[in-house]
Amino acid sequence: LYLLSRCEPSRAANVLKSDGLADLAAPGVIEQLASKHPPRKVQLPPLESYGDCGEPLKIELSEVLCKLRRFAGTGPDGSRNEFWRVLGAASFPASSRASAAVDLVDAFATAYVNARLPAWFYAVWTEVKLIAGVKPSSTAARLDARPIAPGGTLRRAIESSVMASARAPLANHFWPVNVGCAVPGGVTLLTVGFALLVEKRPDLAYLKIDLKNCLLYTSPSPRDS
Repeated sequence: LYLLSRCEPSRAANVLKSDGLADLAAPGVIEQLASKHPPRKVQLPPLESYGDCGEPLKIELSEVLCKLRRFAGTGPDGSRNEFWRVLGAASFPASSRASAAVDLVDAFATAYVNARLPAWFYAVWTEVKLIAGVKPSSTAARLDARPIAPGGTLRRAIESSVMASARAPLANHFWPVNVGCAVPGGVTLLTVGFALLVEKRPDLAYLKIDLKNCLLYTSPSPRDS
């Protein structure tokens, strides 16, 4: 009812359909999450190994902050999208004190995405809050939980801004092999396209590969799938 009163019918519907969250203190929950989200086997290469990445990115967040979704989950720092929405909206006109504050946030975001901050900062700021989402496959006898790890709202806003600026190049690069990144209506294209292919070519065999936590592995093996 609260979400409906705030004109958020889709979020209200999601709450009604959700199976909720598991208690992290319940026996076996932490162990179950750890098994589904193991430590990375191989560390990522240092930034220096990538060489020159071209012109530094310049981040401007005023409009991004204004468009952040309300009632979004928070990260470890507890800051909410609503805080940043107020700052973004107050930054117009440009002469306001809030505009000067957003300029400082922009400078910080620019330094962050261009790897100009100390290495320890990235280790701290990319921490997440661990949540156990209850999967629909759960039963009264067996809880099936999946790890959800939201980061801080400002970091998510900054990284969304970076991805938005790269949306067109990414779509052109991956199309038509991958429609899950930067392609509008990608899910619809995939499902309708696959259904049409099955209809037109019933002689073909189809294989679906679901890699378990694929981002944690640099060379996935068959046993990891």
